[in-house]
Amino acid sequence: MIPSSFTPSAPPAWQSVLFLVFSSLGTLLGLGGAVMLAFLGLVALVAGEAGGVQQVTGALSLAATALLVTLLCLPGVIHAYRALRGHVRPMRPLGRGLPWLTLGVLAWPLLVGLYGALEKAPGAWLVLPPLIVVSALLPLLWFLYLGAQGLALDWESDGWGVISTSLVITMPLILVVEVGLFLVLAVGAFVWVAGRPELAQQLQDLVRTLETVDPRVLEAYLQDVFSQPSALTLLLLLVAGAIPLIEEFFKPLAVWTFAGRKITPAQGYLIGLLAGACFALLENLSALSGVAGMGSLPTLVGRVGTALLHMTTSGLVGWSLASAWQGHSPWRVLGTYLLAVFLHGLWNAFGLLMGIGTLFPMPSSATSQLAHLGSLAPIILGILAIFNFIFILAANRHFRREVAAGRETPPPTVG
Repeated sequence: MIPSSFTPSAPPAWQSVLFLVFSSLGTLLGLGGAVMLAFLGLVALVAGEAGGVQQVTGALSLAATALLVTLLCLPGVIHAYRALRGHVRPMRPLGRGLPWLTLGVLAWPLLVGLYGALEKAPGAWLVLPPLIVVSALLPLLWFLYLGAQGLALDWESDGWGVISTSLVITMPLILVVEVGLFLVLAVGAFVWVAGRPELAQQLQDLVRTLETVDPRVLEAYLQDVFSQPSALTLLLLLVAGAIPLIEEFFKPLAVWTFAGRKITPAQGYLIGLLAGACFALLENLSALSGVAGMGSLPTLVGRVGTALLHMTTSGLVGWSLASAWQGHSPWRVLGTYLLAVFLHGLWNAFGLLMGIGTLFPMPSSATSQLAHLGSLAPIILGILAIFNFIFILAANRHFRREVAAGRETPPPTVG
């Protein structure tokens, strides 16, 4: 049993230095990126080219995202520097602003309606970027506070360090690994095609044809491609297999910076929850910026469930890592990781089937079973979202009971 007067040791200097570097990097890169993207967006607006409004909306949305990264990393610079000077401050338990966030979530449908009404309006390029950020951030913060209410890490520098690490290191690292995977697959496909001259010639002819083809003909061609079980299977293996394996492995990267500090399972869960929220925030804002001004309302609504998924799976893996460091079986880490991959893969698979079924209705031939699964996708995704929501509530209740019973580190007293 952990006494209520338990005082955690100060964070090690190497960790504070690491967090200071990551936070400073995020602050500088975020600010520089925001200025550059805003400039490029305004140049596109002044140029008045076709599609310029969508371009400037996307660029300014990315600029708003970069500015948000700056604002989230700046406190990490301050707290990491103070930690190096020996002036650490205990972290307040999360959840103090939950009632206000709940009111905000109740008003969220109105915000979404406003977004949909203004998306095609004149001057949307100026209004949509902040709306995108607020609309994506509000439900994510609500989920985070529900899952972490009453829980805390040892020091303020810990929490902001996790945020900076996840925003500045984890997300770019995952992108590099995924792009590397795609390049390896592309090189492998090139080598395979190069050994078959007839197929290579057919592909060259196809590329030339697609450059001038009517969009309706292209849609029919893509529908024919997606009606082939082999093409769908390959796409599912990539989207629902390889990508979840990569992302669930690297998303809880921030947890590893606490490997030598004997964090509790509740703290591991909290770090994972924070890491998943940061990953989801960047992923969602990037996706929304890419389709801003082009009927992106379904994407805005759909990404809410994706954010909840990322937080759930990262929280699971963070809990298992901390449990292993507390002496539990390391097999728990493997089992939890595979469970996270399964949940992520299931979400991606049905999301893909629903998307393909919407854009290119699958004929009832060789793909009839996949078409049937695609029709069930909204129900399956809804069930998964409800499961993830119940999980973060149940996990929070469990860990708060552990703290109350003295089996977990109590939140530090903040003077």
